[in-house]
Amino acid sequence: MTETSHSETVETETTTLPGSATSSGEFITPGQTSAKKVIFDQALYRHLTLAWGGIVAALSLSPSIPSQVHYASDKVEHMAAYALLCFLAMRGWSGTKFVFLIFLGVMFYGALMEGVQWFVPGRSTEALDALANCIGAFSGLIVASVWIAAKSKRTPPLVK
Repeated sequence: MTETSHSETVETETTTLPGSATSSGEFITPGQTSAKKVIFDQALYRHLTLAWGGIVAALSLSPSIPSQVHYASDKVEHMAAYALLCFLAMRGWSGTKFVFLIFLGVMFYGALMEGVQWFVPGRSTEALDALANCIGAFSGLIVASVWIAAKSKRTPPLVK
């Protein structure tokens, strides 16, 4: 029996301690993360944003099922859905130049979902639902801004 050996290049992720250099020569200071981790995190949040946006669309555009949902809890559900959507988008496309565009995009998406419901059997377009979507988007924007500022220990993107 003959054994053949082949070489494989295996890339391993190593943890770099603050105050030391990475294998690429990049210097990490205390409280700082590597560029690879930032890119991975942004990609993850971008995918989560798209997935959650799809779930919101599916829920918004499915024919209505009679339920015992109270009026106030319906508005809270709208706010929570769009707060999460805006939060995920802010984390995925973090950077001060995108804050306003993300907020407008999520508000537009909420208005679009409400408008398209006009054509879905058993659904209706409600201005108060669209308002709840906008309030949720704004809440997500605030929470994400505070979160990003706390993680980076700098001025929140909203304040700049």
